[in-house]
Amino acid sequence: SSSAALVECLRGKTEEEIEQITLKMVAMFIGSCVDGVFFPKSPRQLLSEKAISAIPYIVGITNSEFGWDGDVWSLARDMQVALSVYTVTPFRVGSHYKKYLSCSFQGFTSDIIDLVFNEYIGKAESRAQVRDGLLDAIGDHLFVLSAIEVARYHRDAGHPVYFYEFQHRPSSASGVVPEFVKADHGSEIAFVFGKPFLAGNATEEENKLSRTVMKYWTNFARNGNPNGEGLVHWPQYDLDERYLEIDLIQKAAKKLKEDKMEFWVQLTKQMRSERRREHTDL
Repeated sequence: SSSAALVECLRGKTEEEIEQITLKMVAMFIGSCVDGVFFPKSPRQLLSEKAISAIPYIVGITNSEFGWDGDVWSLARDMQVALSVYTVTPFRVGSHYKKYLSCSFQGFTSDIIDLVFNEYIGKAESRAQVRDGLLDAIGDHLFVLSAIEVARYHRDAGHPVYFYEFQHRPSSASGVVPEFVKADHGSEIAFVFGKPFLAGNATEEENKLSRTVMKYWTNFARNGNPNGEGLVHWPQYDLDERYLEIDLIQKAAKKLKEDKMEFWVQLTKQMRSERRREHTDL
């Protein structure tokens, strides 16, 4: 169970064995390792104790975080097939989509799955609402909640935070990404690094957006503040949780997905409390 034993074990494996083991691992998420040196405590503990570097921070999400991915779209295709066969009724929607939620939220109890289902899908009246509810539930849990949680910790430690929601669906997505997907995970990166100019097939509005995004990011890299001449003001993430909506036209806003985030905060507290109780019982 020690690091030395782990290394010795790995050295005794063939390349083929390591490859096969790797293929069986969950590819999407590999958690941090609390080794007592690089991570003396879990990242959440360090953040809550304000044991973090005193530096400005940009963090953000897109408005369709779980909308497009090879594995995700195979799931979405299955969902659309199911929806085309079954009439949208609470019973039939529940029987199929709770299964998908269970796959996406592994380790969650059936009671927790029911709560997530009711919050995001329970009132759906159309196929599109069911689909969007499922994808929003997964995206909010995996991406949005984590980003906001880190932003809050960093803010509470007294350090500048600039939060954004990227909202522009790239024109290059046409014919490739389903129309219901807006700005999917990582869409903003192309605009940060000027891809519209490199690819050569972007619209003039997208060229302008990329210039704007690059100005924000270079200003931040230069002096820790993204704001500058000719740019829409990007407010600091404060107790009002102000942030910048980044689209062809930028706009300041506040309290991103306030109700959904409160749902997840309370649900996460409940799950951690249940886990602690289980460990105590053991």
